[in-house]
Amino acid sequence: MSRPPSLRPQRGHGLWYAYLIHRVSGLILALFLPVHFFVLSYALNRPEKLEGFLRWSDLTIFKIAEFGLVFLLAVHMF
Repeated sequence: MSRPPSLRPQRGHGLWYAYLIHRVSGLILALFLPVHFFVLSYALNRPEKLEGFLRWSDLTIFKIAEFGLVFLLAVHMF
């Protein structure tokens, strides 16, 4: 009796990496959206908290994260 073919050889293929990057970027974007909407709700309900968050989000780490988010969005589009 022969064994069924393994999936391992396909994991080295370029399209598998494209699938993996697409899937991971989609998951990260899906996690980002609820947080984004929550922060936007501050604009309607608690403007003083929004101002505090905007000052906090001016840190360098957030600028790097924004770049990463735009990069993930571009990767996910293709």
